[in-house]
Amino acid sequence: MRSNTLILFSILSFHIGCTREEEKTSSDTISTTVNTEKNASSESKITTVNDSTFIYHEYKSDDLSINITNHQCATNYTIEVIKKSDTLNLDLNSLKIPFQTPEVSWVSSEMICIANWYSGPFSRYIFIPLRGKLQNFIYIDKDIEYADSSMNNIVYVETIDKETRLVLTVENLISRRAKSIEIEINSGNNEYPYYDSLTINSATCDIWANRKKYTIDLTGIN
Repeated sequence: MRSNTLILFSILSFHIGCTREEEKTSSDTISTTVNTEKNASSESKITTVNDSTFIYHEYKSDDLSINITNHQCATNYTIEVIKKSDTLNLDLNSLKIPFQTPEVSWVSSEMICIANWYSGPFSRYIFIPLRGKLQNFIYIDKDIEYADSSMNNIVYVETIDKETRLVLTVENLISRRAKSIEIEINSGNNEYPYYDSLTINSATCDIWANRKKYTIDLTGIN
């Protein structure tokens, strides 16, 4: 009896290990334009290819669909984006992009944001421009603190010296122009993320750290 129980437990453990884990995303980290739960025109959000490969139908509209395939129990992920007659395929292993559970964070009229969670709250993001022909993507190998779906601005850690300073950069994904600011690190803010709050609008990016306000003027970026 005990032997049968152990076999059943092993089978269940393998199955659970191959299914996609639910990830918690902080509202302070990423903004959301389109809820990816909306997929009314798709009968199923998951297609099972075999026991270890699954296709997640992350987003679907009349003109756009996004599918993410988990290959062989998460040994690789591929992303397929279809916009009318254009198709873009991204292989995360080939691109050397770290991953654990990639998912669509938001979709706007100009951009797709895909988060590639790989360790706790840390992730890397892929941005896919929707203007014109579907052929390019943007990958910035930095810790992205905020991604604004309305203005296509992102805030990421440019440089960090845990003893003295943090440099944050705001970059517009359309113009690819950027501005940076240096934030002092001392005993009052020496733990991640080294600041208290971060807000961004069309004019400024405001960061509060250790009761001091830092502002990045976004003139000339957007």
